[in-house]
Amino acid sequence: MDRKPGKTASKGTGDRTGSPVRPVGPEFLIIYHDLLGTPAKDLAIWKNSQGLCSKAVATSEILDETIGPDGANTEYTDKNAIAIKRCIRRRMGYRSNLRYVLLFGGSDLIETEILNSDPNEANSGYASDYYFSTLEDQNPSTANIIQYPELAIGRLPVSSEQEGRKVVDRIIRYEKDPHIEHQRRKFTLAIEPPIDSTDREGHRRRRATGAICDYLKETYDIELIDCCSAEATDNIAKAAEEGRFLIAHRGHGCEQGWMVPQFRISDLKTCKFPALFYCVDCLSGKFNRPSGQDSFAEAILKSGAAISVIAATGVTNEVLNNYFIQALFDATFGGFLPAWSGAAPGYHLKRTRLGDVLVYAKTYLPFVLGTKAPDPGRLTDETTLSDLRVRNQLVLCEIRKMFEMYHLLGDPTLALRT
Repeated sequence: MDRKPGKTASKGTGDRTGSPVRPVGPEFLIIYHDLLGTPAKDLAIWKNSQGLCSKAVATSEILDETIGPDGANTEYTDKNAIAIKRCIRRRMGYRSNLRYVLLFGGSDLIETEILNSDPNEANSGYASDYYFSTLEDQNPSTANIIQYPELAIGRLPVSSEQEGRKVVDRIIRYEKDPHIEHQRRKFTLAIEPPIDSTDREGHRRRRATGAICDYLKETYDIELIDCCSAEATDNIAKAAEEGRFLIAHRGHGCEQGWMVPQFRISDLKTCKFPALFYCVDCLSGKFNRPSGQDSFAEAILKSGAAISVIAATGVTNEVLNNYFIQALFDATFGGFLPAWSGAAPGYHLKRTRLGDVLVYAKTYLPFVLGTKAPDPGRLTDETTLSDLRVRNQLVLCEIRKMFEMYHLLGDPTLALRT
């Protein structure tokens, strides 16, 4: 599924004399902690061999950025988020070729940011790497203004060279192993249904995910799992162990896994082939838990059940999650949301790479509030859409949080074959 390349309209169009301007620098930047140098460099070598210009940079090499915002010297550590953001932003710009960034290391090695924290409440706020992908940080005084991404970002939350080696080896096998051809038309969608006729959120979830299944069922082998059924946990585990191209969950989640059904890493045995996981729920991607206490997304990535995971680090918006999962599937398979696909957003899918999928899905969310919103009958009921427009400013704050919370734990340049 190829879509119009290019990050912005101005890139590579020419200089003032009309001569073509060639982008410079790597397209894929891997920032790794010094402890993880060998697997990070091996990943860069593999990507270069596949025609993706890639470069691996150690966090120790970023320490030359020692000037603070006020012009005074600032003390940096090799995992400091401010220094790494400056490193990335310095490589953005008019002639930059940079499109993808991978933070190679867990939050104990490469620092993340904690947003919306309450100084009076312990462990408040949520982890976010989002502003590593923007030109500016969010201004606290303009909470309803969204900073849009300039690139796609991912994180491999590994803490040792051995963990990093295993994950990189799986990425390389995934991208070159023909076994993927036997799995790429199979996916599993687990939906938490409404409890009863008064459960509006549950009915919206079912409509949103039902539309996905209706669109794809003629082309793909779809397994739809009712999360409230007695067999739900066993069926999801069986799907993961047999191998699927994609396993998606739309319901409630927690740091340890999915709440309905109760699905944890302990429910999985040996998986034949790693799947993509789209966890459209709450907290299952919280990658900044204390050392040794991996979140669900980290655990399935390190175990080999997942090749990459899209999941949230905080409590997400129930209504916006329905739009978000539809946009994820539209970016992955194409054509599901024709009104959006035919529009002209500033960030286009260059190829079906996983980082672009996440950026695409996030940037769809503000679109549903505009005058060019797709047919509400295709997405949700008109009442819901009207409610969102009336509460426009509040909803923009919620959308901004969705941008900040949802992360790709995996390789943003992972090539998808759909």
